[in-house]
Amino acid sequence: MLCMTAPADARATPTMIKLFISPEALSSLYAWSVGSIDIAGSGVNGWSAVKIMTAFVVFGVAVLMLMSRKLNVVSTGDETAKTMGVDAGTVRIIALLVVSMLTASIVSFTGLIGFIGLVCPHIARIFVGSDNRYLIPASAAFGAALLTVADIIGKTIIYPTTIQVGVITAFIGGPLFLYLIVRQKKRPGDMMSENCRNIIDVENVSFGYGRDQPVIRDISFSIERPEFICIVGPNGVGKSTLIKCINGLIKPTEGSIRIFGKEIDEYEPKELAKVAGYVPVMTTEYNSMTVLDAVLVGRYARQSYRTTHKDIMVANKALEAFEVEDLSMKRFSELSAGQHQKVSIARGLVQEPRILVLDEPTSNLDVRHQVYVMAFLKKLSAASGLTALMISHDLNLAAKFADRIILMAEPGIIRSIGTPEKVLTEKNIEEVYRVSCRVIDDGGSPHIILQYIA
Repeated sequence: MLCMTAPADARATPTMIKLFISPEALSSLYAWSVGSIDIAGSGVNGWSAVKIMTAFVVFGVAVLMLMSRKLNVVSTGDETAKTMGVDAGTVRIIALLVVSMLTASIVSFTGLIGFIGLVCPHIARIFVGSDNRYLIPASAAFGAALLTVADIIGKTIIYPTTIQVGVITAFIGGPLFLYLIVRQKKRPGDMMSENCRNIIDVENVSFGYGRDQPVIRDISFSIERPEFICIVGPNGVGKSTLIKCINGLIKPTEGSIRIFGKEIDEYEPKELAKVAGYVPVMTTEYNSMTVLDAVLVGRYARQSYRTTHKDIMVANKALEAFEVEDLSMKRFSELSAGQHQKVSIARGLVQEPRILVLDEPTSNLDVRHQVYVMAFLKKLSAASGLTALMISHDLNLAAKFADRIILMAEPGIIRSIGTPEKVLTEKNIEEVYRVSCRVIDDGGSPHIILQYIA
């Protein structure tokens, strides 16, 4: 019955509107439904509407501009944002509320003008990149320009008849939006207390994604002085989970973690970001930001609103350290996987943290740059007092450069912790990795020669 009556109701609705609404009101309703910017032409009330909309727009854009740096940080991904002191969820909610307010205030007067909000930010991004400090005002400018052009076309193309601006924007915006989608698919590369004795204390830490699914169990160790530490172990033993607990990305289900004597839960996000930096295993979240802008995101916790000369100097120095300074003006999305990795490490360094946590930073690098990164972190730790805590799957690189090694094993426990000579023994490797090997001395460091994979 409902299926039979629904078409009749749909046909009856326009008839009812015609019967009970005056021709002038019907014309206004039509203009609103397709979008119109002629509200100022309706006299005093029209200009009042313009003033109201202007007030909302100025307020909304001002709030978004004040949030622009936080929005840049959120674009790197929730985990990375958290390590830089930004609550991504809160930022998204505030931005959504502001944008909803802007949309409601404008649509209530102008009607449904399509494609402006979809097309204009993409056009602006082509010219100014993804840095929201420039993208937000540029999007507003392109939106105003597109509306002006559409209004002129609508009033002149079949003069004296006027085509509503929403119809014109649909004709312009539809094909342009399809072009931007195709272009996006073709883009390359989308692929506290200073005197405290211990830097990090991990005590009886366990974590699981469910009651019956513990990932790490009863982990305890301390880092008493600046050093370069590598965490090694087979896949699935909880290495990444452990460093996420240490960096405050996830909360242990049991146990405690202290950084410079202070419980990690007691740190404000921005305060923690100044102490502990984080380099994820791989990220492509910087979109079409330039490499320099992507690195500058790491300065968030140490910046005021504007980017200073010092910020740019620090970013350029980090890019030079990893031999990618010539890529500073390229889009991040145009880089190779190895270049992505170098830029991500540079972004972590510009935070100027006391502790730098890295999740497989050499995974996409060639042999030369793997050795370079390891030597760089070793030297940086010794020279500047940085504590580097890094996950690695290359036992020989870890043995050559690390001051200490944490060997993790099933079921999410620490099998051994100490110097490379103490940890990387034939017995430990064979039992943890289930492979036969020989360990020989290589200039004072153990060198592992695999013999058989079981």
